Amino acid sequence: CLDSKLQVSHRKGLPHVIYCRLWRWPDLQNHQELQPGDRCEYAFHLKKDQVCVNPYHYTRVEV
Repeated sequence: CLDSKLQVSHRKGLPHVIYCRLWRWPDLQNHQELQPGDRCEYAFHLKKDQVCVNPYHYTRVEV
């Protein structure tokens, strides 16, 4: 089944969340803990065909 999720170690997740978890916040739980930077044109919340996976284009927020 094709969806917009990435699978790592039998665990599916959104690509930008997985990259943020790998490179910045290993304890990140979900996309609600992330806020995109002001200048990112392909941030997840914009719902474009392409999604930015650069972990330095996101900041972590408390939920």
